[in-house]
Amino acid sequence: MCQFHGEKVHGLTNVPLVSDKKFTYAGQTFHPYDSFTEKETYEAVIGNLYPIGIIPKGKWSYEKFYMAAGEIGQNSDIFVCGGVFVVPCESGLCAYRRSGTAAQNDLKRSA
Repeated sequence: MCQFHGEKVHGLTNVPLVSDKKFTYAGQTFHPYDSFTEKETYEAVIGNLYPIGIIPKGKWSYEKFYMAAGEIGQNSDIFVCGGVFVVPCESGLCAYRRSGTAAQNDLKRSA
């Protein structure tokens, strides 16, 4: 389970897992979830990212995170950690709130 250092991330928790595949990075367990859709461009995604302190800055490496994900054959854009969508960014992990059609598809997956 991800530790959020006391931060509350409203409306982002209890995301269903869609795969049994998982990997560990910096002591946290991650499940690949999905890739961004064509409509989830950088401009659309950036407003839905929320910095969270899952991994201390000194231990974070974007490249090493994706190397760990690649070991299980997954290079998704969106991962689940502790029931929360997370997106790896150059500066660290961010919680991600999906919207629009992508969010509707997430609801269908969990049904």
